[in-house]
Amino acid sequence: GGTACASQSTSAERSSVRTLVRERAGLELATERARDPEAIDPDVRKLLAAPLTADSAVRIALLNNRGLRADLLELGVARGALVQASLFPNLDFDAHVLFSEDSDHEPHWEFGVGVDITQLILRGSREGVAEAGLEAARLRAAGATLDLAYRVRLALYDVQAAAQHQHLMATALQAFAAGFDAARALHEVGNLSALDLAIEEAAYQDARVSAAEAEAELLDAR
Repeated sequence: GGTACASQSTSAERSSVRTLVRERAGLELATERARDPEAIDPDVRKLLAAPLTADSAVRIALLNNRGLRADLLELGVARGALVQASLFPNLDFDAHVLFSEDSDHEPHWEFGVGVDITQLILRGSREGVAEAGLEAARLRAAGATLDLAYRVRLALYDVQAAAQHQHLMATALQAFAAGFDAARALHEVGNLSALDLAIEEAAYQDARVSAAEAEAELLDAR
């Protein structure tokens, strides 16, 4: 019976975590549903089809983050521990039959039942510890959800900042490239010294490096 009880639904625990997350951050934690862990959630596909916002990025993370799913699965482990701790100790049954040497007497049956008193006494304290463990698992799951949402928002803002910086560097590169082309044209007709041309080229090369670094930062942020 213990094994069957320990596998019972943890919907109440998940519901309490969803309520806590909703109250603390206004986030909606997805309801768990059976699916291929390697498959992309259909809701995630829909969200990815549109431009990312802070809210949609967080929603994708809550739907698709394996670490968060692992934290939520711990609720089942904690629930099983509580169920196991609340079970009564197993009863030991004995039965004996005594046969008399006198054939006129019926066999005498003796029955007995025993229980581990130590386990029975400790049952209450173990159940209290298991209840505390379940509550801690709830708080860990809620904390992991809020932490994930916070980190996702920061990551998205990093991407947006990197994209703006990359765009700025790309625009600057275009300007320096145009300036260098003009300087070369002026140098060819003798209206610009070799030193000034070298300065324009150095500025252009620096802009190329800055643009490449900005592109790499954007890729890393993404």
